[in-house]
Amino acid sequence: MRHIQDGAALGALLDLRAPDVTELDYPYDLIETQVASLPTREVRPYMQRIVEQANRDLGTQDPAP
Repeated sequence: MRHIQDGAALGALLDLRAPDVTELDYPYDLIETQVASLPTREVRPYMQRIVEQANRDLGTQDPAP
């Protein structure tokens, strides 16, 4: 998914959860790859979700990726 440069792939990554694998609780590295390679018009619909998740993760006492 991370290699498919498409807004739908970005959406799928945002929905990805693997609670048994800590680093995939929210796959920031995979999301970063998509955001860096997609045109703004394809990223724009997802920005609020990305920012809200980052704010939740950074708002805790636990280190965020």
